[in-house]
Amino acid sequence: MSDVNDLSPERFPCPEDYEELLEQLRLMAGREERDLELYTFLIDQVTPQIGLQREDERFTTNRTVLRTNRDVTRRNLEILEETYRDLTGERIVPIRQRFILPISYRAGLERAIMHELNDAEIYRDMVLNLPQGNLTQVAIRLYTNTMMNIDRANFLFSRTTL
Repeated sequence: MSDVNDLSPERFPCPEDYEELLEQLRLMAGREERDLELYTFLIDQVTPQIGLQREDERFTTNRTVLRTNRDVTRRNLEILEETYRDLTGERIVPIRQRFILPISYRAGLERAIMHELNDAEIYRDMVLNLPQGNLTQVAIRLYTNTMMNIDRANFLFSRTTL
């Protein structure tokens, strides 16, 4: 996002229901915060892989993949915060989503995949409903990040079934 607080209609064309967009940004920020907790839980569940795999970049460890998803989720949260601040000049107050501790690593991965799929649908709808401009580009970035998280989580899930 830009450091310049330029809210011109050319830069930030907003949908007719501006308040609904702001509410959606707060909701998604809460969902991303909950997903950060979930990825942290999953990272803690994975036993660090020792030996060559830890130091050799040719090996993809579960922990590395989960950290990547956590970092992408954190970046999505930052994007939502920046966008909200650019639109309103205020700090976002996320609509808090309840985090429920998964009963197992596998159950946590299943939940992460479902959360990411639900988020992708919301971001996709944002892309489709926003007028062309910077907000559409932001929504596309959020959607793309979320789709990559889904792919990585599915990769990890497939490892649990082998």
